[in-house]
Amino acid sequence: MAAAIHPFRNTHPALSLWAQPEPVAPPSAEVVAAVLTLGDVRVDCEDGYTSIRFSPERVDTSEIALLLGRDRERALDVTVIWDEAEAEIVRVLDVAPLRAGHAAARQHNAYSRARQRDMTRTETHPPQAVAA
Repeated sequence: MAAAIHPFRNTHPALSLWAQPEPVAPPSAEVVAAVLTLGDVRVDCEDGYTSIRFSPERVDTSEIALLLGRDRERALDVTVIWDEAEAEIVRVLDVAPLRAGHAAARQHNAYSRARQRDMTRTETHPPQAVAA
C-alpha cells in the first residue's frame, strides 16, 4: 500500500499565487459632486489648483449619510483637483483601485510565506508518510 505525502499541510486553499485585484467601478457623479461641493479638506496647490476631499469625520455626519447612502465610504477614496481660475475640474483621483491591488498583493505574499514556511519545515523535517 502506497503512502500519501502531504508537503503543504498548512496552506489555505483560498490563497492564490495568481490573485488579481477586484475590478473597481469609477466613482459616481453623485460622489464627485458631493466631494466638490461639501468636501471639508481643501489644500491649495500650485498654479491655482485646489485639492478637495472628505475627512472621515465629515463622512460620518448625517448630512453625508442622507446624501450618499451606501456610497459615503466610497467618497473617502475620492479627491477632486479643482482649478479656481477656470472654475472646472482638472482631475478626479481615486485610490480604491490601489487599495484593491494592495489586497491582492497581501494575499499573494501570504501564499508565498505559507509556502516558504512549509518548504523550510520539509527541509528540516522530512514529510512523514500517511497511511491510507
